[in-house]
Amino acid sequence: MLPIRREDDDELCGFVRQVGTRHEALTVFHGSLGLFDEEADANSVVLNRALASMQDRWEFRASPDDEWQPALIQEARPGWVRLLLGYYALPEVPTVDVDFAAGDPAEIRLPQRFAS
Repeated sequence: MLPIRREDDDELCGFVRQVGTRHEALTVFHGSLGLFDEEADANSVVLNRALASMQDRWEFRASPDDEWQPALIQEARPGWVRLLLGYYALPEVPTVDVDFAAGDPAEIRLPQRFAS
């Protein structure tokens, strides 16, 4: 997995990983932003969209057998994310921590209407 950083301040924006012959653009917490034929295209999406995408609504499911549910990013760091489950960031909204670095099987995706 290749870390992608902004040149001007060295901020980690996300990652690009090879998936077969394609390249997947990922956020810092490993949320997928899409698959691309060219590595340069994936790098560009990470640089231009990954950090901003954390303000979008995402979808979460704890396992492939679960239903997708709306989620908002509350906190993120490399390989890990805390999600607010629901459409709005309210005090009573439940949260869930997902540790992709530890092999958590949960899935997080942007809904199609938000996808890059």
